[in-house]
Amino acid sequence: MSEGLIYTAEHSAVTLSTEELLLLEKQGNSKLIDRIDFKTETLHTGYFIGLDRLFPLDKSIFVGPKREAGKRLDYLKMLSVCLQHPSINSHTKDLFDIRFEKHPIRILQQDDLLTPLLIVQFLRAAERVVRKGLQKGYYSRTENMTAKVKGRVLVAETIKRNHHRNNYLQTWCKFQEFGIDTAPNRILNKTMQFVQRYAQLLPANVLPLGAKLRFLQPAFAHVGTEVQLNEIEHYCANPFYAEYSEAIALARLLLKRFGYQLNSVQSEIHTDMPPFWIDMSKLFELYVLGKLQEAIGPQEVLFQAAGKFGYLDFLRTSQGEEMIIDAKYRYFYGEKRYEIDDIRQLSAYARDRGLLGQLKISELEWPKTVLPCLIIYPEPDASPYLERVTLLDNPIKQFESFYRQGICLPRLKN
Repeated sequence: MSEGLIYTAEHSAVTLSTEELLLLEKQGNSKLIDRIDFKTETLHTGYFIGLDRLFPLDKSIFVGPKREAGKRLDYLKMLSVCLQHPSINSHTKDLFDIRFEKHPIRILQQDDLLTPLLIVQFLRAAERVVRKGLQKGYYSRTENMTAKVKGRVLVAETIKRNHHRNNYLQTWCKFQEFGIDTAPNRILNKTMQFVQRYAQLLPANVLPLGAKLRFLQPAFAHVGTEVQLNEIEHYCANPFYAEYSEAIALARLLLKRFGYQLNSVQSEIHTDMPPFWIDMSKLFELYVLGKLQEAIGPQEVLFQAAGKFGYLDFLRTSQGEEMIIDAKYRYFYGEKRYEIDDIRQLSAYARDRGLLGQLKISELEWPKTVLPCLIIYPEPDASPYLERVTLLDNPIKQFESFYRQGICLPRLKN
């Protein structure tokens, strides 16, 4: 393990000297640091988990998921629930960031938060590709043909590998074929090799990928895995196969993560990781979106609805049940507390003419319309589901038409 590596969790405090905190405040810019408190000589983590260097200190910091009731949040399960809804896939772009240009940091293999996340997203993207059907196209093929030629004759190869061995009946040729053994499909198949190798190194309960791989691999049975680095780096998406864009982008990240070498996927105690961060508040927002779509219906929930004031998390458009809904990744709402800035924010959304215009409410009714405002927050003792009929069961009594609703997040069993 790297010397100077600080292990902590989201929304936690880390004690450092005043001199170190001053250096961080002056030059540090890590996403993992939420604020610095000189009074208590601590730095506080926020909504991001991940790994980063505390520049200019000779230290690094690893921030893991929050613990609920002694168990760590299962952020992979949260992501899997999100990706079950096709409409959510396009909103995961800003969920994480990887700094490959920065020097890697050595951590325990068991603390690798990034690779499983990339794998889960990649397999979901590859599944969408397979369900639509693999893209066909022309690709180059080289073959030693007997008593015939096709395409371009490779003279030097033929002389070296055939004529020098007194074999005058065969000729090496390079020609174009039409099929699924194209560069994009080879990139995906090669990445699945890495995923399968990685999955074999983990306990089955940590990242159960067997069923998903068994579904995907038959589709690539006639696709090779030999691919050039420039084909990976310079792939251009075909607009008729939009599903490939995300799958290839994630494949690039995974292959780059392992240095494009299958042998680098090994069972070791430590691993070298580039600095990265994962936005847990964004993940919670997407998780709630999936649960709302299950409870209300995807057609009745607008995500990131644009108003005059800004972008609202969720706008319920059900006629007669219109509602302003916001996901707040803040546990104190379970203690019957509230943040006044959140109340003000939702109050503004409830009066936003841009949002009201997206509802089936006559403009003449806007002056006397009071839209219900609902805050959804994490609560360990709540139900893991949202119920349509109980969304407004818990009012925030200090304010008119304000409500709160907790939801239990998935946790690791051990």
